[in-house]
Amino acid sequence: MNETTKAVFLSYASQDAEAAKKICEALRAAGVEVWFDQSELVGGDAWDHKIRTQIKDCALLIPIISANTQQRTEGYFRLEWRLADQRTHLMARGRPFLLPVVIDDTRDAEAQVPDSFTEVQWTCLAGGAGAEKFAARVKTLLSGGGTSSRESGSVAPNSGVAPERPIPAAPRSSPPRKTRKTWLAPGLAGFVLITGLVLWQWRKTERSAAAETTAAIVPPANTLSPARQLADRALALALVPDPPRETLESAGQLIDQAKALDPTDAQVWAVGAEVDAWMVFYNYDVSENRREHARIASTRALSLDAKSYEARLARAFMLIAVVAQPSIAPEAESLLRGLLQENPDDRRVLEILANLLRETGRTGEAAEMFKRAKSFNAAGWAYFLAQRYDEAEAVVKQALASDRSAANLELQAMIASVGREDLDAAQAALDQLPASALLEDHAASLAVHLRLMRGEPGKALEILRAIPREWLSSSEFVGPKAALTGQAHALADQPQAAQADWQVAVQQVDRRLATDGNAPRLLLTKAELLARLGDQAEAGRLLDLELQLSGQSVVGFNHLMQRQDVAVLIGRHAAVLDWLEKTLKNPGEFPFMHSAIRFAPAFNPLRGNPRFEKLLRDTLPKGAKPLEEPKAESKITSDAGKAVS
Repeated sequence: MNETTKAVFLSYASQDAEAAKKICEALRAAGVEVWFDQSELVGGDAWDHKIRTQIKDCALLIPIISANTQQRTEGYFRLEWRLADQRTHLMARGRPFLLPVVIDDTRDAEAQVPDSFTEVQWTCLAGGAGAEKFAARVKTLLSGGGTSSRESGSVAPNSGVAPERPIPAAPRSSPPRKTRKTWLAPGLAGFVLITGLVLWQWRKTERSAAAETTAAIVPPANTLSPARQLADRALALALVPDPPRETLESAGQLIDQAKALDPTDAQVWAVGAEVDAWMVFYNYDVSENRREHARIASTRALSLDAKSYEARLARAFMLIAVVAQPSIAPEAESLLRGLLQENPDDRRVLEILANLLRETGRTGEAAEMFKRAKSFNAAGWAYFLAQRYDEAEAVVKQALASDRSAANLELQAMIASVGREDLDAAQAALDQLPASALLEDHAASLAVHLRLMRGEPGKALEILRAIPREWLSSSEFVGPKAALTGQAHALADQPQAAQADWQVAVQQVDRRLATDGNAPRLLLTKAELLARLGDQAEAGRLLDLELQLSGQSVVGFNHLMQRQDVAVLIGRHAAVLDWLEKTLKNPGEFPFMHSAIRFAPAFNPLRGNPRFEKLLRDTLPKGAKPLEEPKAESKITSDAGKAVS
């Protein structure tokens, strides 16, 4: 199908393919251009990317709803529906876009669909019957002969064709949809050194009815100015569960429009600061320009209205997510406690403050505040990071009893792999993740690393091949996917395939270096890739340059460990062992360290080294799975350079 704004996207469950085909054929017979994957998708297509693009560009989206979609709580069609729902947030009321079709007796009041689907009238085409009349109505709508109002619920009131069985939109009786977000501050007070994984996992913490919290702060939409309405829509986008980059970019565009309408509204600038901070937080854009944009916006909001609730919240979040320095913790805490005095039940504020408490060592108080916010997954993480694994296990067990979400399963896996150093138990938890969860960068990176640590490169490659993106971005891993596929090929004793992947990865990193300059993490990633390709001299030079550029900056755990990976690869073994002996003596600061060096393939060159093996045994955490019997000793490789720290 050619890219066109007159195209129709047909979304359905695979079990409804026959009915979908009838509707598709009727639409095409009427001269309507249709995206229908059964005929359009061919071998080699970047399926995920293509579908996202089509949903973004199509004129109308027709979701086919049935008993089959009711029974399937997971499926790719649900991602399509979610993307369509997100797009409606950017549309004016009354613009036609969603045309739900039900092909059996499923009622919209009970249907498992996004809320926006119930705000428009449905058409019944039992088994696809009557599709010709529906197609004529769609063609009229595309030609501009009809409108579709979400207020009135009509599909095409001017089309002159009545639907086969219109189903009026009924109020939803189900509880509010739960959303997941995180407020973890990257790098705050040095405590985030323990792991970048927590940053990403935290965003998956459950927060129900985030929109209700926002509604309690702002007046109803019909009393808002046009600029404020745009800001309200932007904030709703920023608070959707796990927003993709394009969603936050859309929110930023709404803010730009709002500023043009009213550059004196503090609320507009505050939400703009939050959107910028989320871009940094999710690692979508960590450039200095984006950070400065967030700082300026939060300052402007407060200067316009120092008493504004949203401006103070935006300031606190910006300090934590963007500035991320130990010195700002008291200021951020003061702002948050003041906001809680005004609104004690604001879950956004409760979660930000709870995270701040945890990051400053007040684990017990943080866990209780998370529970107060009904963020039980986050409470489990608070205990986990404090190495209170028994309490963490109790919390996640309680959470899983009622909610077997990906967030809770991933926490269970982390407790098993890090706290207990039991990779079998960790894998058992991740095996319960739905396949769709492994399309996300974080879950996929976590699952891949676990498979590599278990010595299962084939399983790792299966996960990686299903991801359509060439660059992954999460706190577990940031870099080219080819870097990971190369590692998997190397572990599978496929050196030529590994070398080819790493060469591709170097090219991808070079392209980013050309635009981002000597970004330390990019230099470090290139150093690791070159070391794997055998260019130890250039890898060592880049490692030393990265250390020089980073200086005394606070960096995350994964950043620190990647330095050691490079040092091992280029032969600086003695320096790495010196560093490990020093850092493993402080397990409170590095609770992930022991499991990482025990299982990570990057440390394979040290296995059998008597000093390394003794270090593993001497620092085995309490409650960890016992080590295997010592392997045969190997010759200690001499240090090839200075210590890496």
